[in-house]
Amino acid sequence: MKLKKIQTKYCTNFKTLIRNKETLAENLREYLTKIGCELGKEISEEFETQNQTIITPLEESFSEKIFLPQINVIISTKDDYPYLNKGINSTIIGTNYRGYMNFNGIRGIDALTAEIRDIKLPLIKHQVDNLIIAKTVLASSCTAISLAERAYEEYRPKNLIFSAIFYSEYGIKELIEKFPQSKILFVDEPDRITESGMLIPGLGNIDERIKGVA
Repeated sequence: MKLKKIQTKYCTNFKTLIRNKETLAENLREYLTKIGCELGKEISEEFETQNQTIITPLEESFSEKIFLPQINVIISTKDDYPYLNKGINSTIIGTNYRGYMNFNGIRGIDALTAEIRDIKLPLIKHQVDNLIIAKTVLASSCTAISLAERAYEEYRPKNLIFSAIFYSEYGIKELIEKFPQSKILFVDEPDRITESGMLIPGLGNIDERIKGVA
């Protein structure tokens, strides 16, 4: 298990703006994508490198470390697919594939047994290096576990990586217990979680807010 907390002024700025109830839906979508871009960079920093010698246009020899080729699959809920998932995909190093599962708004423990309304899992013939489970909100870990179990069965990746923007310590603990060999990246400090599973100070129902209906 490897935990990585991302604490940058850039991410904190947009995370705070996402919390703000006055933030418009189009801005929420933009900010989630921007944080996704940062998460993609941070995930890439965990990849292995190797020394490579190149020849510059001035016929000079130059040696430096570069990333080993990676095959990445980024899986999220359908609501996270156009924003957080897209942002990660835009900056993560490697050959990337994207997919989603639609739980029709079901959260919490019900997500563990909920029927998946529709699913998009890319067909990949090669060994997957990194399976990234991308969640804007990780209050409990039930939806993330459902995403990971279904996708892991499909791809059997070398590495399982979770990423979250808003989260609770309880949700992180559940992931550690369920997937002790995984890596988890999260932004800033955790929120508190209520008995009903809501994050405090939280961000409201983000799925409705990004659609402009909350």
